[in-house]
Amino acid sequence: MRPDVLVAREDGTPVLVADAKWKTGSTSSGDIYQLSSYILALETPGILVYPERGQQGEKKSQVMEEHSLRSVELATNTDATTYDEYVAALEASARRCLETIEEPELV
Repeated sequence: MRPDVLVAREDGTPVLVADAKWKTGSTSSGDIYQLSSYILALETPGILVYPERGQQGEKKSQVMEEHSLRSVELATNTDATTYDEYVAALEASARRCLETIEEPELV
């Protein structure tokens, strides 16, 4: 079992785990179970990352009343005309997402 993204401190301590989903439908229980497994194994908060679906923004919950689990959308539907512009827009969207996480582990 290996997460798509693992953010860690310099000493290797996990800070955040993320699982990217490239579907445009609703969040499935399998998505939640998979990320919950990562969260519990690594004892760190986690986020499910979806392409922009135009749904109701970020969703938050708790795993074992200890670690946060969030569902976020990244801006994948941009007006970029070049690959570099698209990458810059996607990076900016990811940066905004990370800046909203107020977990003590990220400070």
